[in-house]
Formats: sequence, structure tokens, C-alpha cells
Amino acid sequence: MIRFLILAILLNVGFPLKSGSGYVVVHALKERLVKDVHVLASDSLRGRKFPDIGREKAADYIAGQFAEAGLKGIKHGDEPFFQKIPAKRIDMGETKIYSGGGVYNSGANFSFAATKELDVRQSMPVKFVGYSTDNEIVGYTGKDTLVFFLAYDIIDASMRLEKLTDATGAKYFGFAIHNNKRSLRSSYIAGESLSLIFQERSLANYSYPDGVFGMGVDSEEKWLYDYLPATDNDIGVFLFGDRLFKSFFDEELEDVSGEAWRSKRKNELPQVSDKQLDFESSFRLIEIIKKDDNVIGYFEGTDLRDEVVIICGHYDHLGKRGNNIYYGADDNASGTAAVMELARLFREAKDDGMEFRRTIVFIAFGAEETGLNGSKFYVSNPVFPLENTVVVINMDMIGRSDPPEMVPGYVNVKPMLSLRRPLRRTFKSIDREMDNIEVNTMGLSFSDMRFYFGSDHYSFIKEGVPAVIVNTGMHDDYHKPTDTADKINYSNMTNIVKMVFAVAAKVANEPERYGLGRR
Repeated sequence: MIRFLILAILLNVGFPLKSGSGYVVVHALKERLVKDVHVLASDSLRGRKFPDIGREKAADYIAGQFAEAGLKGIKHGDEPFFQKIPAKRIDMGETKIYSGGGVYNSGANFSFAATKELDVRQSMPVKFVGYSTDNEIVGYTGKDTLVFFLAYDIIDASMRLEKLTDATGAKYFGFAIHNNKRSLRSSYIAGESLSLIFQERSLANYSYPDGVFGMGVDSEEKWLYDYLPATDNDIGVFLFGDRLFKSFFDEELEDVSGEAWRSKRKNELPQVSDKQLDFESSFRLIEIIKKDDNVIGYFEGTDLRDEVVIICGHYDHLGKRGNNIYYGADDNASGTAAVMELARLFREAKDDGMEFRRTIVFIAFGAEETGLNGSKFYVSNPVFPLENTVVVINMDMIGRSDPPEMVPGYVNVKPMLSLRRPLRRTFKSIDREMDNIEVNTMGLSFSDMRFYFGSDHYSFIKEGVPAVIVNTGMHDDYHKPTDTADKINYSNMTNIVKMVFAVAAKVANEPERYGLGRR
């Protein structure tokens, strides 16, 4: 076994490690970190959002740095460092309603679905029938009229729609959901329209298999299309949210619902002023699947090669919105740059004679910003068995410690619920040996809970794998275009990288202290 000691910090760029054959000096170079952050947070990478070309360039850059560092790929072929993640979206075309001088879009203010593809621009009269169905409207036909009705919930709406389709012969229908009863169920129903509309918008965005928070490709969430009745007629159906209903009918849904209910009890149609619906639609249902990427490489260990230490950080960010690029220099070009630099440090240590008993795995996760989907895909499809994973060290936002002059930089190392005590003590002991950095290893406070759920370590914690997040806290540029590379504290980043290297090397070489089964 190699006895690992930190002896000193040399020239603020490296420190010697004692190996079996002598001293090994490892250099964490600030210049390399500066370069990597500036590349990842550059204009050409456009905020690194899937499926943009900037995200692809970022993944290629990281894989190239892994290759230069001498990491092994996880598979053979042209893309040895990529774990492909299938992501699916539904292209529904576009449907718009023009009302009161405004433009309303499907997936925002209303939902639209049809039984066949459409390419239409049309204006048609609206017949409001309230809660009525076939019994109250016998003899009424509306082939060239949009029939608008009210329902108590989506199941009720589906049943009413089926009856109205048979009774009227209309091609287009609209409805709104309202429940007159003041109850908990009424509160649930009030949000049902919004939920269905939101689900349409969600399906139009890329989703991932088995999302960590329950929303993904395999989600059982339904949208309006799933409730269209089985019919031989070609129909199109609008679901209005409350805001659009008020704009279109010039009345609150609650008031109109009450009047419609009283009319139904009298077996009459409600009296509503004539309306005209002006809309256009290019409705279609086309499934599109693309591949996102986790970027993974590793150094194989010696006698304990089947056990792994994972060093990770996510590389995706929010992309470009209008003319604004969300650069994500701190979130999380900083953590990704650290992962690449740590790969180089382990390579240099190996070249200088150090061996590592456990396998060291380096992962740049994709799809973190969309709900930890990259790490969730990994734990569902692990390249290295989760039961053999000793610890996960996740670096997310490690670049914005902005201390006053002459005050050391800082870093938070938040031990998660499954993290065992020896590792926490190791972070503190290394902190005492290093100058110009202060490591906070206090337990999670209520305000820290965002860090518990908010980054890729959480996917591992859910599976019982010990994990820790390393970061330097929040700042005013979080998730804004102003999170730029010039604001990073690169000196402190360098110290953080050295600290993580020291911890990971100890874990890799001391199975007695950091052994599996001591969770």
C-alpha cells in the first residue's frame, strides 16, 4: 500500500506526494483552468444547451481533453468517451388564436389537438352550449361552426366531446374546465387545464428516459390528444385556459359556468353573445429522437480496479435566448474545467510513478439543467457498477469565491446523507495543510437544501451511493447572461482542484479507511 502524505505547497502551483519510489510533484496549472473555462464559456459554444451545436462542440472539446490526458474510453469506435442519452420530443406544429388584438399560442394559453394533420387558417362562428350535450341540442348541426362547451374535469370533457361529436357533426370544438363545488377537488380541477396545457409544452421540448424527478420519455403524464374520443370524424379540439376564456368571451369563467349550469337545469342552451374564432394551425405529430451525451473516461486501478472513485461535474447550461448567451462560466464551466484538470493531474502522477489501487472515473454530465437527466441516465445504465462505487465527488459552481483582499478563498464541501465520516475528516485535514483556502464541511442547513437536490450527486444519493458536492455558493449572476469567464476566481479554483486531487488520491489508495460496505 502507498502511504499518502501532503507535505507542502510549492510555488502555489503544486505539491509533492510520497509514492513508493520517492516524491512526486503534481502541478495544478491555473493557466489551463483559465483556458478551459474561456473555451466552454465562449460565444461559439452558445451556452452549451442541448440540442444546439454549441453543446456538441463542448462535448467534443471535453472528450479531446480526456484523450490528451490519456484516459481510457468506455467503449470502442469513433466516440469512445461518449455515453449516448436518447432524448425525445414531439413536433406538434404550431397553432395560434387571434383574439382581442392579441395572439395566443398553443402550449401556453391553450392546448390544441386534432385527429389528423392540419394546415389551415380559418375564421368561424362559435356556438356556446355550456354543459349541454345531445339531449338539449337535438336538431342542431354545426359543421361549419365551432361548438364550445364546459366540463367538470378532463374525463367529463372527453365524454361530452364524444356525445357532441355524434350530435352536431361539427369539425371543431372548444371547451374549458370548471367545477362549481367549493372543495379540495375544486382546487385540483382549477389546475387541471394548466397541467394539460403545460404537458403539451413539455412534450414539445426534449425529454429524457426515466427522469430523476419523474418526468421523462416514459412518463405517464397525458395531454389533450390522449383524451380525444374514438370517432370516424376528423375533428380539432381547443382547451382554453382561464385567461384566454376571459379574453375571448369577455367574462370570467366562473360567472359563465354558473349561468350555464342554471340553463342546463332548465334544459335550455345558455345565452352568450355571438363570437368568431380566428385561428391558424399546422398541427402534426412527429416523434423526433436525438442523442445527448455524458462524456466519460477513466484510469484503471491496480489490485482494486473493480472499485471506482467518480470525479464529476456537468457541462451543459441554458443556451442562447434571443440575443443573449447564457455563458455559464461558473455554472458549470468551472466544475467541468476542474474535471479535465484533475484528469491531467492523475496522468502526471502516474507518469511520475504513482499508482492508484482503485479506478478513477471522470464524468462530464450532460442534461443537468433539464433535471439531472445525464446523471440519472448513468445510474440507470452504469458503466461501472454502482455497488462498487466508493464515492462520488461532484463539482458544481466552484469559480465564484470572491473574498476581500488578503482573505483566503473558500469552498463548501457539503456532506450528503450517505457520506461517511472518514471522508469529511479527510477534507478537513487537507484543508489544514493547504494555505489560501478555507473548507466549510458543516452539515446541510435549510438554505443548503437546494444543493442537496440541485446537482448530479443527488442521482447517486437516491441509489445509496456516497456523494459530496463541492462548490463556492450562489451569486447574483446565477443563471444570467452575466455569468462570464472574467468573473471567475482562478487562483481559488486552482486550490480547490488540488484539494480534490488529494482527497480522491487518498480514497483510491486506502481501502481500509474508505472501504465499500462502510456506508
